[in-house]
This record gives sequence, C-alpha cells and structure tokens, in this order.
Amino acid sequence: IMFRKLICLVSCLLAVGFAHTASAFVPDNDDCGSATYVGNVTGLPYDTSDATFDGPGDCINTPNLWYIYTASVTGDVTVSLTRRELIVDTMLAIYDGGDCYPTPEALIECNDDFGGSFDSQITFDAIAGHEYLIEVGSRIDEEAGPARLTISDGVTPVSSKWFWPPGRRTL
Repeated sequence: IMFRKLICLVSCLLAVGFAHTASAFVPDNDDCGSATYVGNVTGLPYDTSDATFDGPGDCINTPNLWYIYTASVTGDVTVSLTRRELIVDTMLAIYDGGDCYPTPEALIECNDDFGGSFDSQITFDAIAGHEYLIEVGSRIDEEAGPARLTISDGVTPVSSKWFWPPGRRTL
C-alpha cells in the first residue's frame, strides 16, 4: 500500500509539472528585441495568452508580441488582426523603423476596434525597403489570446509563410 501511495504521489507531481510547463509557453517574439521578421502574410496565427508586456506603452500596455515588416513597395500597406476567439479584443500599433524600443514620435498609428468590431486594422503609407515595427496585443489583459495577422501591400503576392531577410533570425 505504501508503494501505491508513492506511485500516486509521483504521478500527481509529474502531472502538475507537465501542466504548468504546457501552459507557460512564451513566444519567441515576446520581447521587442526578438521581433519576428514577416513579409506580406495572410492569417499568420499568433497568441498573446502567455506573452508578457514590454515596450513604450504609448498604445498597448498589455501582453504583446512584436514583428518587423520590410516594405516591398512604396504605397499603402494594410495590417490587420482578426481574433480567433470571441473573448479576444485585439490592439495594433505600427512604428516607423525597427528600433526597440520605439519612441512616441515613431508611432505611425494605433488601432482598437476597427469598423465597429473587436478586430484591428491600420493602413499606412510605406516606403519600399524600409522597416516597420508591428506591435500586437489586446485592450486589457483578460482579452489576450489567439488571433491572426495579415499584412498586404496590394501588389506583392501574399503567403502564409514567415519571412526573414538574409542574415536575419530563422526558425
């Protein structure tokens, strides 16, 4: 009977340990300095549930993730966030340049609730070859969660693949 109690105790401890580990996955792009490079994408999934907050807090001050986009054309670029769960209320900020942490002057625009929805969208005038920092988050901590990122310049074919310029970080 003592052996069974020991087995039960060890099993319970392992189960708690695995459950804690599984729920504490912090995304690689949780820190501005580790922003993920992206090109034009459609529906790139992300999840801020286990993210932490970092950054200037000029627009978003909840758990956030970071991306760097290099414009392929000069002209309008549209960045949008589409929530994947009803409780998620996305927020989006676009900054001029790829420096961390961006200054208030670098903020191009901040958006919450585009078009009367809980999704976010910004269209801005980009310059080909220039980097833009994209911050994604939520209105309040409790509304963090899964959503999808779409970036389109209206010209370049859109893919669902990540993009890293030569010499940049990879998976």
